[in-house]
Amino acid sequence: MKEPPPSRNERDLLFVVKISSAIGMGVLAGFLYSLKEVHPSLRIEFSAGTVLVALAAAVLSWFFCGIMARADAEEHPNVARRRFFIRWLVFFGGACTAGTVFAFAWALRNVSSGGRRDVIEGTVLAVFVLAAGGFLIHKAFRFFEAQDKASLDEHHRDEEEDDAGK
Repeated sequence: MKEPPPSRNERDLLFVVKISSAIGMGVLAGFLYSLKEVHPSLRIEFSAGTVLVALAAAVLSWFFCGIMARADAEEHPNVARRRFFIRWLVFFGGACTAGTVFAFAWALRNVSSGGRRDVIEGTVLAVFVLAAGGFLIHKAFRFFEAQDKASLDEHHRDEEEDDAGK
């Protein structure tokens, strides 16, 4: 059975998500590419490479969001389709992680070993704090979704009882 097309609101939301993720990833990649030195002073150089990297990251992010949205829209994808989505997810996540780690390591190349250790410890701590915050936000969303579903189920039962009583 063919699935109904997404509503205008769903399309608009997807467009906003794709634009914002493309801009965010492009700006981040461009900034990390431009970051040339962090010690003893912060040095950023804007160049044609900055624009190229930012555009490449933005386009890749745009396509990734589109692919993931299609994956989410399919109710019963076949095994090959699921593997395709998982490969895209792994590729995109790996490319983003590798690019970030490379840019971070490149920016720390002229930092003394003691200073490098301090920066790495601070970064690891920040990653743990952000991961914990993301985990808590995820749990909060799951909790509110479960409450919303329970509320809707109760509302439907009340309506059915009212219809049966008439």
